[in-house]
Amino acid sequence: MLLWLNFSLPAITNFIILYARELGIVNFAPYFVAIGATSMLGRPLLGRLSDKIGRARSVAAGFIFQVIALLLIPVMSNLIGVIFCGAIYMLGNAIGSSTTLALAVERADPKRRGKQMATFSVAYPLSYGVGSLLTGAAIDIAGYVGMFLILATLQAAGLIFAQANASKVESTTN
Repeated sequence: MLLWLNFSLPAITNFIILYARELGIVNFAPYFVAIGATSMLGRPLLGRLSDKIGRARSVAAGFIFQVIALLLIPVMSNLIGVIFCGAIYMLGNAIGSSTTLALAVERADPKRRGKQMATFSVAYPLSYGVGSLLTGAAIDIAGYVGMFLILATLQAAGLIFAQANASKVESTTN
C-alpha cells in the first residue's frame, strides 16, 4: 500500500518545478516550504485521526486527497494554486504513510520487528524510484497535464484496491 501511495510523489516533489517553469511561475521556493510544513505538521495530527477513524478509511482518505490534488494541479496557473494543490497532496501522503506505518507495526511479529520494518521501509525508495520512472515516461508520452491525469488515474486505482481490501486491513487492527 505504501508503495502505491508514493508512486506519484516525484510529480509533486521533483517534476512540479519543471511544470511551474512551463507555467511561467518564478521563485518556486515557497512551494517546497509549504509542502514540507504540511507534511511535517500533518503527520502527527493525521496519525491520531487514523487511530480514531480506522486504517482502511485513513488509507482511502490518503488516496482521495492525492487524486484531488493531481486533478486540480493542471487547472492552476499561479503559485498560490499550485501550493494549495501540493498541500492537499501532502495531507494525503501524510495520512496514508502514517497509516501504512501503523499497519506494519501492528502486523509485525514483536520478535522480528527490526527485519519487518527494514523490509517495509524499502517501499519508500523503491516507490520513489519507480514513481520517477513512471512520471518521466508519462511526461514524455502525454506532457505535464497528461502526466498529472495519468497519475491521478493510478492513484484512483490504488483507492479502488484499498477499498476492495478494506476488510482485510481492518481485521488486523486493534
